[in-house]
Amino acid sequence: MKKLLLFSLMLMSSTAFANNVYTTQSYDISNLVFFSKSESFYPAWAGAVQVIFTSDVVWSETDVCNTKSVGIRAEDTHMISFIMAAKTQSKPVRLYTDSRLKVSGNYCYLRAVSY
Repeated sequence: MKKLLLFSLMLMSSTAFANNVYTTQSYDISNLVFFSKSESFYPAWAGAVQVIFTSDVVWSETDVCNTKSVGIRAEDTHMISFIMAAKTQSKPVRLYTDSRLKVSGNYCYLRAVSY
């Protein structure tokens, strides 16, 4: 019973530290990197898309997400299409992440994106 209580408290405390991290301005896309679904060198990125920006991204929370790029999960095909269209049309984008969702290190996954 004590272990269950301890586990529940740990789970609740990790959830309490999640933040809606976002940008207050738009950023131009420099490059898109599409990783293989069977990526061997960077397995955390398998199937994902890395979006790299022309300038440093300023996040609403500091030291939470990488300032050069973000990731998009393979299953978020609608966001991949949106980012590809934005890159093709040279449209800057605003970014929204959840601090719990990371590809690896401080590389955050997008949870939403807009023009």
